[in-house]
Amino acid sequence: MITENEFKDILSDTTKRIEEDITWFDDEDHSPAKEFRARVINDNGDSLHLKGWFNPYSGKLSYTLIR
Repeated sequence: MITENEFKDILSDTTKRIEEDITWFDDEDHSPAKEFRARVINDNGDSLHLKGWFNPYSGKLSYTLIR
């Protein structure tokens, strides 16, 4: 778990970026959803990953930033 200050630091870091192509894959649970994972790079050298999830039937889209 991260502290509130660590959370604020991650959000305010404007150097975060994805330097690879994002490829959507079928959801591993065999739902109609698609998902991707990508490494997030920043100048601090933090280990971050982004997970995206989209269900075309419901129109729901979500992103999770994982540390």
